[in-house]
Amino acid sequence: MAAQVMTEKELGDKLYQTMTDLVSFGYRYPGSDAEKKAAQYILKDLKKGGLDVVYEPYEARCYRYTRQVVRAIGVEQTYEFTSHPVWLSKGGKATAPIYHAGLAIEPVENWIHQVKGKIVFMESKQFMTVFPTQLVNHIYRAVEDAGAVGFVAWIDIPCGMRGRYDEIHEEHYTYGKIPGAVICREDGMMVNEAFKDWNGEMTLEIDGDGEVFIDGSGDIFGIIPGNEHVLAVQTHYDSTHGGAVDNAAANAAWMHILKELAKLEGDHPTIMICGNSGHENCIGARHFMERHKDFINRTYACINFDGLAAIGYSWSERGVIPTGRDDLRFVHTSDNPMLLKMVCEKLEKYQMLPANYAPLSTSIANEDLEGMFYDLEIPTLLVIGKPIWYHTDHDTQDKVEPEQIYRSMMGHYEMILEILKMDPQQLRKNDRLAHEEVVNQLVPKTKTETEECHSNMGYTFNIIPPVPKAGERIYMYQTSVVHDPGVIIDTVWDFGDDSPVGRGQFTNHTYETSGKKTLTVKLYDNNGNVATYKREFWVK
Repeated sequence: MAAQVMTEKELGDKLYQTMTDLVSFGYRYPGSDAEKKAAQYILKDLKKGGLDVVYEPYEARCYRYTRQVVRAIGVEQTYEFTSHPVWLSKGGKATAPIYHAGLAIEPVENWIHQVKGKIVFMESKQFMTVFPTQLVNHIYRAVEDAGAVGFVAWIDIPCGMRGRYDEIHEEHYTYGKIPGAVICREDGMMVNEAFKDWNGEMTLEIDGDGEVFIDGSGDIFGIIPGNEHVLAVQTHYDSTHGGAVDNAAANAAWMHILKELAKLEGDHPTIMICGNSGHENCIGARHFMERHKDFINRTYACINFDGLAAIGYSWSERGVIPTGRDDLRFVHTSDNPMLLKMVCEKLEKYQMLPANYAPLSTSIANEDLEGMFYDLEIPTLLVIGKPIWYHTDHDTQDKVEPEQIYRSMMGHYEMILEILKMDPQQLRKNDRLAHEEVVNQLVPKTKTETEECHSNMGYTFNIIPPVPKAGERIYMYQTSVVHDPGVIIDTVWDFGDDSPVGRGQFTNHTYETSGKKTLTVKLYDNNGNVATYKREFWVK
């Protein structure tokens, strides 16, 4: 009897159900019962699909907390705010005068000497919908070294959400000795107003628990046999909060694709199955890389599954609305036009737009995931969407639709099939090219230019500080994109003062004179469309 072929809707519903099953286990931090249940669920499913996979245990430093609050204390009034702790930071109570670091965009050495004995309070905007403009944990470690007794960051994301930032890795074991807290946008604004109203005479208090402990976690490893060349197909199965987008949707697609790849016949590269935990302290992949050096030494490419699909949302002070599109995706490749061209074709074919090219040479590669392969100079690929709910307790299954998972799964499946056909030597030869060389190979010579927003084109960006001073470094970064005609390959910033242009999703510049300035941003896509956006602002 012939096997029954599922319709697109049936397969989308099945992938959605797998995602929902993983989310139902709860917050899957390394070492937790929920993470262990997720690992066993994945192993059982892959084995049922005919794959020879194993669970490779290791010990991990884990973190548990049940409460944390931040208090702003004045002479006559106290405000209290709930918070998330900086991962692995100390529990207990710390009370001290405030050091208000603002946006912390000045070089750290200019102000770090003033933080000793104080609790540092820092504002951070959002870049690429998930990364803070000022890296929370980097500042945390800097102020801890300088003698601060605590650290509070307020993060500019909507709806009272408090993002989780967990870049304190295993090698930073000497850190985490002071309480660290992340509060939401609305609470941060209130602290800011109180600071001004009380003329800076404010005491901050961080009060909560936090326990670091050792527990078992593990990686999922397997091989789909092939020739001497190895393709790594990787994902992380732990999560921050419920983790539908990060990373249960990607896990569902990864599992389905691996079972399809197991049916391949004929000569093809070996496929290495990499399912890593320990995402929150960057340990799982390090164990994996150490254990499987024989395969990694033969790996000619790596494709990562993370942030696979999500509903697109736009937000402002007036609220949050769905865009009617997928969430913006970032195409991270190792400056490789062979990979980028192929990915653009699949993104357009399966309508996985809008999408931006963000080369791994300029973006933030997770050292526990694709970053480890990238650091070994292995051609690397990740297509990831990061909605505003990413790394918050709003990352629930209603933020993803079945047909989105289906389209994304199909796009990734065909990417893998194309990579399996690529010549490993040619792939390496085309890797780590200069940005201009990659762009010139992808952007057509003939271009269609527009200076108007359309229903399928739109772009916004932020400037911090919003009213800078002459001689002060300012930062410009993309905040939202609608661009359906193709994949954005290059973003060029013209500062309007005859200085060299900036490139990419973020840039910085210093204006030497005051006055009204005009900033012009041009987006170039793979189909030759050029969209121009302008903005005027003042420099004091």
